[in-house]
Amino acid sequence: MGIDFSGIIVGAAAFVAIGTFHPLVIKAEYHWGVGSWWLFLLAGLGCIAGSLFLHGIVSIVLGVVGFSSLWSIHELSKQHCRVEKGWFPKGPGHTNKNKYEKTFFLKYLQIRHSIDSRHNGEPCHGTKTRHNGHHL
Repeated sequence: MGIDFSGIIVGAAAFVAIGTFHPLVIKAEYHWGVGSWWLFLLAGLGCIAGSLFLHGIVSIVLGVVGFSSLWSIHELSKQHCRVEKGWFPKGPGHTNKNKYEKTFFLKYLQIRHSIDSRHNGEPCHGTKTRHNGHHL
């Protein structure tokens, strides 16, 4: 009976995927706003589709990367809220607010937050605060 490194490889791949997608979400939201959600969707679906046709550890790692990419769509909405609260700078992706308000993604934010009554249906709830917790 030999040592099986499959679990270690998948764990490391998940660790690297999460660590990679975190700054990608921040950069994508900064440069393109939440309109970049479809990039994460296509990447995720592509990786998941690719995992269907491969075998072994490569298939598993592609599945992990694919679902990490899909999760990044959710994180993109959270990053948008962090920007709206003033925790992160607004980038060029925030220049055309009217265009943003008409996108599918804002509707997603409104639906997601209207389910939770604490948010009163607002896409980004809470007050703006500085990093030290004092209200602006």
